[in-house]
Amino acid sequence: MSVLFRPQRGSLRAAMAEVVTVETREELARHLGRVVLSVEPYPDAKSGPVFDARIGWRTYIVIGEQGPEGFTNGPLPVGDKP
Repeated sequence: MSVLFRPQRGSLRAAMAEVVTVETREELARHLGRVVLSVEPYPDAKSGPVFDARIGWRTYIVIGEQGPEGFTNGPLPVGDKP
């Protein structure tokens, strides 16, 4: 299953201009050119993903080696096959 990824930027408009579709964490890591450590419900796993009504996404945060990389609209499986 494909998900949408938006990078961490200074504004939502700037981030949405760079949205890409990916299917796995490995594909996202190749796009970013960096390791993806985790994709977690935002704000946390206990409360689950928040719904961002501005864009219609259930929000998941993408964590890389240097911190937050951006957000997706769903979970991303590990491995090249969903």
